[in-house]
Amino acid sequence: MEELEQEVPDERCADQALKDRVKTCDSLASTHAAQDIFQVRTEVTDGLPVEKWNTPVEHSVNEVNEITEVQVKIEDPEPAKDPKEDEVEVATEREWTFRKKLLMAWYLAMTVVYFVYRSQEISIFTPAAFELRWQDSAGLLFALSFLMTRKPSYLIYAINPFRNVLLVMLQAIFPELSERRTNPEYYRNICSASIQLCCGCAIWFFTTPQPIGDGTSWALQMPCLDGPCLRERRPCFQKWFIRVVNSLLLLTGIAATVIALEEQTDSFRTLHTEDHGWKIILSIVLGISEEVSWRSVYMADNNNSIQAFTWGMNHVVAGTGIDNPWVYGIVSAAYAFLLGVSPSVGLRCFNHAAVEYFVIDNLVKPEGHPIWLPQSVSHIV
Repeated sequence: MEELEQEVPDERCADQALKDRVKTCDSLASTHAAQDIFQVRTEVTDGLPVEKWNTPVEHSVNEVNEITEVQVKIEDPEPAKDPKEDEVEVATEREWTFRKKLLMAWYLAMTVVYFVYRSQEISIFTPAAFELRWQDSAGLLFALSFLMTRKPSYLIYAINPFRNVLLVMLQAIFPELSERRTNPEYYRNICSASIQLCCGCAIWFFTTPQPIGDGTSWALQMPCLDGPCLRERRPCFQKWFIRVVNSLLLLTGIAATVIALEEQTDSFRTLHTEDHGWKIILSIVLGISEEVSWRSVYMADNNNSIQAFTWGMNHVVAGTGIDNPWVYGIVSAAYAFLLGVSPSVGLRCFNHAAVEYFVIDNLVKPEGHPIWLPQSVSHIV
């Protein structure tokens, strides 16, 4: 019995020792785990911005850093600007302003040169073949102006001289184009309009506009709505004005097409009238080429008011549609302004082509017109 009593305490001591060891292991494990966790957090927060720290200690460090940064900012104000830098900025701004004024003056001078050139140019809608004259050298001046300023409007001015060069070359290759007959005149005019269309599309796609009046009322398609009494409700007026203009362009285009078709088809009896196919082709190509050149390119490079004025003056100095050139110029400028108001390129092209179809007999005179009388007499003789 005594031996058993002595063995029990020994077993209890062994159990107690085992428990102590387990507690020690647990304590060590928890300590290692905490260290691991702390290490992980340290590794994570070391790679993160201060704002994303999420422990109380780290928040306090963040606040201390912010206070330190504020103190540093207060204690270290920004250094004062060097007066020489201000002088350089003012000089640069003056130089840029002077350069802009110089470019504008040059542009106005070249526009006047263009009007003079157009006033001396022979009308393309005549039985005479195309020819080169010394006035066409103005095209080189326009091209040089574009190379210096990169303003696409100069290339629009240069289209007619460039077209004359190409047409003279085509007439040398195909002598039939030079003949004084109705069909060759249609061939020449269609080639002329096609060259203008190709040039306009190339300028449209490969140049960058430099609009005049950017950020001011001059940049508006409808500067007439920029008055003090209309400024507050300008978006509403502009929306309705565009709708009215689009409706007018659509209706007048349809009406012009129907009236011209009735006249060209002998009251809708037959489509196979004299040169009817050439008239349709010339009307479409000429109308689209005018819209691409003057509205899609020239208007984007200036503004709607300037393109309307330039197009109107173009018809004053070179137009042959109305006996009074000033009336013709005012009507043309008003028409160009309305075309510029419409944002729809397709609608503008349709209306312009319809108008060209409507007045086609005034452009290319039909056989039997007095302009063809010498030709008819020469045939009889």
